[in-house]
Amino acid sequence: MRFELYDKLPGHFKPFEDFEEAKDWLKNTKEFIRVEIPDGLELTNPMPICCFTKAPSPGNHHITLRFGARSKATVVVGSTVPKITGDSEIRSNMELNVGEEAEVNLVILNSFRKETEVFPLVRGKIRHGAKINMTVVNLFNGNKHSSDYQLIAGDRVDVKLNVISFSRNSDRVEDSYKITLKGKKSHALLSIRGVSRDSSYQRHIAVIEADTESEKSVGIADTAGFLLQDESKFEVWPSLIVKNDDIHLDHQAYVGHIPDETIEYLRSRGFTREGAMFLIVHSMIAPLKAYLPPRFQDEIEKIARLLVENKIPEI
Repeated sequence: MRFELYDKLPGHFKPFEDFEEAKDWLKNTKEFIRVEIPDGLELTNPMPICCFTKAPSPGNHHITLRFGARSKATVVVGSTVPKITGDSEIRSNMELNVGEEAEVNLVILNSFRKETEVFPLVRGKIRHGAKINMTVVNLFNGNKHSSDYQLIAGDRVDVKLNVISFSRNSDRVEDSYKITLKGKKSHALLSIRGVSRDSSYQRHIAVIEADTESEKSVGIADTAGFLLQDESKFEVWPSLIVKNDDIHLDHQAYVGHIPDETIEYLRSRGFTREGAMFLIVHSMIAPLKAYLPPRFQDEIEKIARLLVENKIPEI
């Protein structure tokens, strides 16, 4: 296995044959990272990639992930800004290439301090017979976030793009997610689950496009969002683009406050109001949380509870 971790000079990189040797360097870099998994290699443990930006300075992350044919791997990419006074701006670019019949579980974790502007751009190609679960978890706190994720699937591909998004305070989130089916007999599931509290605003565009050669493929866009307070805002814009007749595309969306009658019913069964709200929120995100490694499942459950109780500490 080879890791090439670029610094600022074009064409200059630091090669490592062992990930343990590269781990400390990975944790401190905010420049260019390229990871290649060879054909047929199976990684038994999740691989971490950490990107840090020190405020008040712009951060530019360029990450290339290439998974060889028939490889199997779980990769966790984390991006964060430490609590340092001053505004920050993060522009991240990720190039994803999944080889034939590979099985990939990709987790992207984003957590940012106040006054941070974040602009992620992700482009991915999934080749014949591959399976990929991409799960994106966003925790915001007074941020501006505008992302663009686009995945292109070939023949007989199974692709799942899952998004869990928590916003609070004055967050403004405007994200776009798109899966394009270019091959035959492929399956795509685009799922978005969001929770907004305080005066935060979330807008998610969910697009599934079936190209002219995507016969007998299936695509579903499934979006839902809960508003924890009256001033919270959450919008979903599902879109289906059909370019042939032998295709099945569908979408469903739900946005709204947690019904008072549901909360009162649970309170009559012994739950507190916050406990009832958490139970409902958790039931919404639980299907997507299942794609995360066990350690992160516990963390997401903890964050959801703290968000409902308005007890998340300042980042």
